[in-house]
Amino acid sequence: MGVATSSNTFFRSLGSVFGTAAFGTILTNRLGHYLLSSGFDPAQAELIQNNTAAIGALSPEGRVSALEAFVNSFHMVFLVAAPVVAIGFVVALFLRETPLRTNADYASARNEAAGEALG
Repeated sequence: MGVATSSNTFFRSLGSVFGTAAFGTILTNRLGHYLLSSGFDPAQAELIQNNTAAIGALSPEGRVSALEAFVNSFHMVFLVAAPVVAIGFVVALFLRETPLRTNADYASARNEAAGEALG
């Protein structure tokens, strides 16, 4: 039981790492694109990407443009995430259901585990 729980936690964490990396990459890439297309020069765009507090120093029009760039970037992340979620849902529908045991037969489980450990 402990091995299954730790494996579940490990693969969940691994999925979170890859998901965060992939969607973070999309966000960063699109944010740079949208900031440049909003009229910011490359130095300003990089400053805004690296330090969001810089948005407060912009003019009101610049703030609106920067925030729109963030909104459009997040929109792209969600557009990419939606098919991933849909594929995951469809895959989950095809997973085989394994019913849980209703009785606790600890002795046979212990012997089975010992046999697997010994080879």
